Amino acid sequence: MPASSVSLTNVYKAFKGFKGEEILAVDDVSFRIEPGAFVTLLGPSGCGKTTSLRMIAGFENPTKGKIKIDEEDVTFIPPWKRDTAMVFQSYGLFPHMNVGDNVGYGLKMRKVTTSERHKKVSAILDLVGLSGFEERPPSSLSGGQQQRVALARALVVEPSVLLFDEPLSNLDVLLREQMRVEIRRIQQKTGITAIYVTHDRTEAMTLSDTVIVMNKGKIVQTGTPFDIYEEPNSIFVADFMGKMAYFPVKILAWEGKDAIVELYDKKLSVRVAKNVTPNDSQRYILACRPESMKMQENGKGVVPGVITTNVYLGNAIESYIKTEFGEVMVKSELPKEGLRPEGSPVSLSIREDKAVLLPLDPGIDGLSLNKANI
Repeated sequence: MPASSVSLTNVYKAFKGFKGEEILAVDDVSFRIEPGAFVTLLGPSGCGKTTSLRMIAGFENPTKGKIKIDEEDVTFIPPWKRDTAMVFQSYGLFPHMNVGDNVGYGLKMRKVTTSERHKKVSAILDLVGLSGFEERPPSSLSGGQQQRVALARALVVEPSVLLFDEPLSNLDVLLREQMRVEIRRIQQKTGITAIYVTHDRTEAMTLSDTVIVMNKGKIVQTGTPFDIYEEPNSIFVADFMGKMAYFPVKILAWEGKDAIVELYDKKLSVRVAKNVTPNDSQRYILACRPESMKMQENGKGVVPGVITTNVYLGNAIESYIKTEFGEVMVKSELPKEGLRPEGSPVSLSIREDKAVLLPLDPGIDGLSLNKANI
């Protein structure tokens, strides 16, 4: 299948509120997606990700800015004249048509001959694992199968850009896991450019080559799933990508992009967040993922605490530790000697190579972050 680049340059989108006020949904967004890449727009509800996707599809026009597919300016070109296809959250299948007719509908609108249409439909259903389902009505299919039909319908017209608007949110957990694998497999096999919108960080990390995190209409960080998870550039991104523990520290010295900090009476060498320039006038806080801390015998670690709750997950244990800085969560494998009982005093050691120093926003009390994060 063909694959195209997609670029947005200084794109804004404003809507009118009920009182006539201007609501800025997308605020000066710029990015470029290379041909064949899988990119996810990730963020909370109302962050501008779906509006950005709809402008790429042509369902919304930007208030200002430019959108290109390859080098063609498509900013104000209608959807049917763009070489894109959309997979929606609601499958949008025609209930009065069988699977084959649903998948082939776009080809029929393009005046593709019946024999060629049947050939293409058969091939694409085989690709999505639904070979032989042509005559079935959509109502006879499971949610996962209906989403595969919707995916096949989008792929069969061979678009150069495939757009996904939270396509898995209506599926149960097991089906979502299966469909994530299938979507990634199909995208890699076809080599198509894919832009995926979700608020689910697991979907973003498992599907994407690149994640674009948005908040309040703006892009706040762009990077690989590894970079976004391991090296967030703000407390917002850190929290959005998963649980964090936060510890106030005293900065003793800067060493390039590293910092020597003091927590209790222990010195730690930690990384400064990417795109953050060390500044003595800025307040910082040390952020640690649950798997980057380890429970030690009391006194052997850095941060003393008491186990309040253990949660057994089969392949891991989540232990909630009450500390001077609030309750934090530590994730670890089940120790051979068994669980430490609730109420046990422990001391937390911190992997310095996994901890990151983040700027603390004005007006935020660092001691309140752990309470908000649990």
